[in-house]
Amino acid sequence: MENTVLDLRECNVGMSCEEYTLLVVAGPNDISQSVRDRMNQHLGACEYHQSRTFHQSALGTPVTKELELKAKKVIGKYTPDQSK
Repeated sequence: MENTVLDLRECNVGMSCEEYTLLVVAGPNDISQSVRDRMNQHLGACEYHQSRTFHQSALGTPVTKELELKAKKVIGKYTPDQSK
């Protein structure tokens, strides 16, 4: 049996690991394409977020109002200003 060792270094491609995790756990389903593109960039570069370990742990995370508010802030950070 082969042992798998995950690279747990912080990855900041597209967005930070913390932001990506927050959006996967507490983000709404209707995330804009610009934010989804950043999430896909991160996912492609981050070994941890590609792992089953992450996905299994994310499924069991309770979503609180605080997490939802933080997810909205991340979305706002990466959504182009529509008023210009």
